[in-house]
Amino acid sequence: MSLLKLLLIALLWTVYGCMLVRALMQRDANNRFRPQVWYLFFLGCVAFTFTGQEIELTTDQFFGGLPVSVYIKYFALTLIAYLYCTLMHTIKPITASTLRALRLVNWLAIGVGLVSFGLLVLSDIRFHPDTRYYVHAARDSIVTINMVWVIIPHNVSLFKIEQVPTMRIKHILNTLLCSTYVLVAVTSVISLIIVVFRLDDINRWLPIFLPLTYLVYFFFLWALVPHRWVAFFLYPARLYAYLRLRCLQRDVERLAELHMNLNIMPARWTLGELEFAIYQCVIFILDHASLIQPSDDKHHLAYRLSRVLRKEMDYPTLVRSLTRLRYARSST
Repeated sequence: MSLLKLLLIALLWTVYGCMLVRALMQRDANNRFRPQVWYLFFLGCVAFTFTGQEIELTTDQFFGGLPVSVYIKYFALTLIAYLYCTLMHTIKPITASTLRALRLVNWLAIGVGLVSFGLLVLSDIRFHPDTRYYVHAARDSIVTINMVWVIIPHNVSLFKIEQVPTMRIKHILNTLLCSTYVLVAVTSVISLIIVVFRLDDINRWLPIFLPLTYLVYFFFLWALVPHRWVAFFLYPARLYAYLRLRCLQRDVERLAELHMNLNIMPARWTLGELEFAIYQCVIFILDHASLIQPSDDKHHLAYRLSRVLRKEMDYPTLVRSLTRLRYARSST
């Protein structure tokens, strides 16, 4: 096994262990510990640990050549897809017919896997190396059905209604994770076709396909990271939004002739306090924009602001629109 693979495995299990300990320590405080989520992450770590021909061959030697590692990944990834779908169901309910169909497909896949592995053990048939491509293609096809049917559409819909910026990024990363896995499933099917019809030496294609697998586990690693930690990457953009909106708030106050000298500033320069200051600026603008004398000048703040506020939009879109508002400073 390569040093890079060992380091990635160590990193993945270290991150998983740290996040699990952190969640267990905080479960009494926030009452949001969900064992199902950690079963899902555990299975993902197991699947990645047994990814790659070298580790498969090494593991299978301990079991007399039986394809234990291939089937470990088969069951782990199939269960991940099913657990993820049921988790999505608790957040955004799936129709009863879809849920029944998913249960049938996934448990049938697990049953077929158990029967096929049992037959290999009982019959004592030597495992042909090419059989791994049949198992991979079947596994990835089942996982893709779950992702295309439920997981990706649910993540997209949750992204559209999510108000917390860090959670929106998490939904994007989850969607990228699933979309990349769908590409991995395509490569599994292509590999099977190459093997079955002897179109080429499959070993020439594996180095081309492997980076997609590592990309999947990169996104999986990000999925382990709490969404609040993503705030570090959002801070510059939110600070810029606050500064723009604070300037706009002052111009609205001046044009409305309020003479309030209101100074909206975060109590502390954390992301949460910054978001609250942004919210205060937006509310002030919405409450007092109507007091500004209307203008037909297309570069005047009153004209530009009225064009934005007459449209119906959700809060994140409103913040972006107000942040991007451009007007002649002389009009203020």
